[in-house]
Amino acid sequence: MPRSISTVSSLTRTVSSTSLKSLHENPVPLIPLQFRLPKPEPATIKHIKNGKDSTGGGVQTSISEIPKRKPVPPPKESYQDGPSLENGTCKPLSPFERFKHSFVQLRAAWPPAAVINNLKIANIKENLRFNGDKKKQRMFLGGVIGAVVLLVLIIGLAAGLSKQNKSPSNLPLPTNHGGPYTGDLTYYEPGLGACGIDSKSTEAICAVSHFLYDAVSTSSNPNLNPLCGKKLRLRRGGKSVDVTVVDRCVGCQPTDIDVSISVFTQLALEERGRVDVEWAWLENTPLRVPTGWSFSG
Repeated sequence: MPRSISTVSSLTRTVSSTSLKSLHENPVPLIPLQFRLPKPEPATIKHIKNGKDSTGGGVQTSISEIPKRKPVPPPKESYQDGPSLENGTCKPLSPFERFKHSFVQLRAAWPPAAVINNLKIANIKENLRFNGDKKKQRMFLGGVIGAVVLLVLIIGLAAGLSKQNKSPSNLPLPTNHGGPYTGDLTYYEPGLGACGIDSKSTEAICAVSHFLYDAVSTSSNPNLNPLCGKKLRLRRGGKSVDVTVVDRCVGCQPTDIDVSISVFTQLALEERGRVDVEWAWLENTPLRVPTGWSFSG
C-alpha cells in the first residue's frame, strides 16, 4: 500500500473515532424539519391586463379600464327649525289640553282595571270560604238573604208612603159651601158618566177631579158617590155658569173642572181649549171625612 493512502486511512480512522466519541459525550439535539412553501406573489391591479395571458388563459379585464361612475351628489334636504315658543310658531296648550295630558299620563301609570278587579274578586272568594267552616257559610248566606228581603220591604213601604203623600190632603170639597177655588177649565164629550147619568154636550154638566170623587166614595158602586148631582158655580171674565156633577175626571188636578162644550163656550173661546176658572160649591153636602184627610171648606 502506498504511504499516502495509508496516511489518509489513518487520519480517517482517527477523525471517525474522535467524532463518535464527541457525539457520545455531547449529543446534538434533534431539530424538527420545517417545510416552507414559497408565498405566492400578491396579485395587483398592475398584473391584470386585457386579452389572454401567457398561459393562454381566458380574458381578464383591467380594473383601470372599467368606466368609472360619476359620484351622485348627496340629496339637498332643507331643514327647518321646529316650532318653539321662542319664534312664536308653537301654540301654547290650553288649560283643558294640559289637564287632558296630565290625565293621560296618570291613567298610563295607574294599574289596569282588570288587575284591580281580579284582586278584589280573589280576596272576596278567599274570605267567603271561611276556612271551610260550613256553619259560617250557612250563616253568611242566611244574612245575605235576610238583608235582601229587608231591603225589599223598606223600598215597598217607602213607595207606599210616597204614593199616599202625593194625594192632596186639603181637597176642595163642599163641606161648608167651600170656595172659591182656582183651577183649569177644559171641555170633553159627555156620555154615560161615573154617576150613571147619560149626558149630552148641550147640557150644563161637569166632571170633578178623581181626587175629590174617590176621597168621598162610600161604596164600590161609583153611582152612589155623594158628589153626584151636586152643583157648583163657575166664574170667569164677569160671566158665571152653574153646572151639575155627573162624572169623574181622571186627568184633572184637585181644583180642575171638566165641562161640556156648551158650558166652555160660554166662558171662553173653543179654540183656547184650556183656561183658568174660579169656582165654588153651591150646596152644603155632608160628607164622611176619611181618616187622615183634611178638607177645606
